[in-house]
Amino acid sequence: MSYFLKDLAMPTSAPLKNEDLYEWVQELSPKDIIDLGAGDGQTMRPLNNAAAHITGVEGYAPYIRNYGLTDIYDDTLHRDIRDVEFNQLLKRVNLLTCLDVLEHIPACEAEVILGRAAQSIESIIVSIPLDEYPQGPVHGNQLECHRASWSESDIIKVFEKVGLPIREFKIFPTNRAGDSTRPGDRVCLALAKK
Repeated sequence: MSYFLKDLAMPTSAPLKNEDLYEWVQELSPKDIIDLGAGDGQTMRPLNNAAAHITGVEGYAPYIRNYGLTDIYDDTLHRDIRDVEFNQLLKRVNLLTCLDVLEHIPACEAEVILGRAAQSIESIIVSIPLDEYPQGPVHGNQLECHRASWSESDIIKVFEKVGLPIREFKIFPTNRAGDSTRPGDRVCLALAKK
């Protein structure tokens, strides 16, 4: 198996959020999780021994192969996140995670995804950079470009609109590429639940 990208840093907004993320997942005790935009899979790796069945959805095929996503997830799908039909993917999905992924598509498309998901999924956890957070292609992957900026109120409004109220909302400083925290860079971690 070739994992040539494993040694290259994958962009992530705030590793500090992971402790809260894992706590929320433990409290929710989901049977099935869909992780949209799996990336390198490292955020979900600690959960791969959990009782939950975890499906990773990744739009960039080299990540699936080169980061060994089939070893991290129970199922791995090569699919654009905008093309996921949640009600057909798994019949009893309890949790959708959108970790550092919704900023990669226009906000109106993210709203459509969350609206479709809210029809058949009990809980959604999102992690998204707040405000302006520019990023271009990474490892030749155009899907990594940021195409939307989000504010705290944008996130709250979208979840209200799709009928899934936010139960928890936390803000963390970002840590770009694991090297330094830049003033003004923030990321939110939000849990929306029926």
